[in-house]
Amino acid sequence: MREHAVTAALTVSFQRYPYPPSGWVETLPRSRGALPLAAAGPGRLLLPVPAGEAVWVGLVATPGGPSSLVAVAAELGSGERVDLATGPVPPRFAVEGIARGDGGWWALAREAPAPAAPACAALELLVWTGPPADTGPGERGPRPQHDPTGPTGPGGPGGPSPPAPVASSPAGPPATLRVELVDPARFEAAGGEPLGAPAGDEATYRGWPLP
Repeated sequence: MREHAVTAALTVSFQRYPYPPSGWVETLPRSRGALPLAAAGPGRLLLPVPAGEAVWVGLVATPGGPSSLVAVAAELGSGERVDLATGPVPPRFAVEGIARGDGGWWALAREAPAPAAPACAALELLVWTGPPADTGPGERGPRPQHDPTGPTGPGGPGGPSPPAPVASSPAGPPATLRVELVDPARFEAAGGEPLGAPAGDEATYRGWPLP
């Protein structure tokens, strides 16, 4: 599988890209495809991240469904835990990496050869589901999440897309998910599918050109 439903309202994927020489990025990198996932127990997945690659987290809300509040943290190779992001989905659709004090994000990678760059051992997600988002006249629910550099995003000729409505107060206990970044050999030994080559520029993310 290449996507995982954390709840009925939210699906996650992990988009691969070449590890940046500096160890950090200033914008969401172009994805080279979603990495496969393998179940390793209740609320636990294995994610194969090859040497020389990094990932960002894709967050997709169910069209017309309730909104979600998502909190994501990283467990570093050093054992330190770092909060990455907390926010509603929609409008958030991705988690870029570990925020840097001077701007941009450290890449999420199992191995981090760049000086001072942190290595990531695991990601933890907490997802609260809220009531259906309020909609205005003529609207039928949240708009699909998509690449902001696509034809209707801020970087395209159509100008900015209006943000989707968001439920204000998700309630109840969160669904939890732990994703462990592992060597591809360990992933296959645990029953995961063989890891193919990264996708080319023609690949798409949920029907839109990848950023």
